[in-house]
Amino acid sequence: MNIGFISAESFDEISAAAKDLIGQMWTPCLSIAGGLTLLWAIYLGWKFWVAGGDETKKKSAKSAIISFVVGIFVIFAVAVGAPMAIGALTTWAGGY
Repeated sequence: MNIGFISAESFDEISAAAKDLIGQMWTPCLSIAGGLTLLWAIYLGWKFWVAGGDETKKKSAKSAIISFVVGIFVIFAVAVGAPMAIGALTTWAGGY
């Protein structure tokens, strides 16, 4: 028994369990996130449409749409980068 440190075998077991959990939860989480994203996009489009000629409301709606698009790109970058980072950390930790 190694107190204070995790052995390579137990790390591999933990890593495999984490990968399995992420694999099982990926589709439901992606479906929920996609649905909420679609609803939010529809709301922002409606907000822009209702603004009509009011420049203050139109400016607010444009700002919200820009923030939405930037947020989508950030979330996508994290969703792509996280598995790559986990894989790199697994490889790095497996070397010790």
